[in-house]
Amino acid sequence: DMMSVIEHAKRFVEKHDARLMVVHIPYKGQVSDSYLEYVEQYDEAGEPESLMSDEYQVHAGSLRAACQRFEVPFLDMTEVLRQYEASGQRMYWNYDEHMRASAYSLTGEEIFNFWRNSSSLKTDKSIEH
Repeated sequence: DMMSVIEHAKRFVEKHDARLMVVHIPYKGQVSDSYLEYVEQYDEAGEPESLMSDEYQVHAGSLRAACQRFEVPFLDMTEVLRQYEASGQRMYWNYDEHMRASAYSLTGEEIFNFWRNSSSLKTDKSIEH
């Protein structure tokens, strides 16, 4: 339940004359099944399975709902990263959860554009990218 977390965070930043924005950056397995072979190779926890289905997107959904309720701008990077992966550009390293430099650059640009566009809005609304 992210409601209380977002509510408290929003109140905290507003006390300091700032504005809360939330960005969801997904785990690599939520972006592409192409990492499954590496999960199997590097993870001793067991058999890998796809994390691309809706049931594995609940964290983003919970964040989105909380942000909408408290009128906090929300950016979900899942679809953007999926598009790059689908075009053959690897966004994450095979051996751990970190993104590659190009993905960090892309994410930074997306966040900046999101901030720039949402900062001009009179009323913050959840924005899905």
